[in-house]
Amino acid sequence: MQLSNLNTLTATDYYAEHGYPWKLWDALRRESPVHWYETPDHVPFWAVTRHADILTVSRHPEVFSNTGRLRIFSRAEDELIREGLRAQAMARGWDPEEPLDMIFMDDPRHRSFRLLTSRSFTPGHVGTWTTRMEQLADEFLSHFDATMDRHESEGRPTDLVSEFAAKLPQAVICEMMGLPPDDWPDLLQWTNALVGAADADFLNPGEHPMLAAARATELMRDYFLTWIERGRAKGDDVPGMVGKLIQSRVDRRKSLIPVLEPHIGQRPALVTVSGP
Repeated sequence: MQLSNLNTLTATDYYAEHGYPWKLWDALRRESPVHWYETPDHVPFWAVTRHADILTVSRHPEVFSNTGRLRIFSRAEDELIREGLRAQAMARGWDPEEPLDMIFMDDPRHRSFRLLTSRSFTPGHVGTWTTRMEQLADEFLSHFDATMDRHESEGRPTDLVSEFAAKLPQAVICEMMGLPPDDWPDLLQWTNALVGAADADFLNPGEHPMLAAARATELMRDYFLTWIERGRAKGDDVPGMVGKLIQSRVDRRKSLIPVLEPHIGQRPALVTVSGP
């Protein structure tokens, strides 16, 4: 297979209609495993498709860096996001040269941040949450059953995702972070907006999804900054990971918060290998 239709690599419409381009990826690995990808609509990047090469890139931060770009956006989106983040950093007094979020950091700095919470995800520690998660699952299922019965009597369908499936994973995250259940609906709504799937009742009239994502980012940042300030005032009494991060040290700094604040509410990253 020739690489004549390589432009489909970043064509989201193609993915939506045809699924993953397996044959194209096979052709890249066979014909151009380290490929310089450049189109008029996207910022160029290196497409690295062989497993051994990806491992090499991942294991040599002294040569390859995550700090440039990890997400595939159009040129216009990329420019808008970068300028928006820089303006936000300047407005809040943060260092605009800091990486966008932790996943943009290179080792050993990335490893130092990751180790602060990695022990919370060991099999032994996760096992301590079993009873609480089973309790929440039962509560969500009971609520879903009651909602489905009510909707059925009203002659309308029930959305499985919003009424049940999305609640448990969010509850796990929020419980581990020590965030109160009353705040979970807002956090879920902001998260949906951040990934471009804003709920209809969150969008302002005529609001573009990217503007909704930016607004959700600010709301989430303000929320966590409030928690940070409360945590500073309470000292060691803050539960969950938020409290742990407030009290932790990285590079001999007493508090991580001056480093973490610029990264609160960032959109999740896609793994790509960017160009120079």
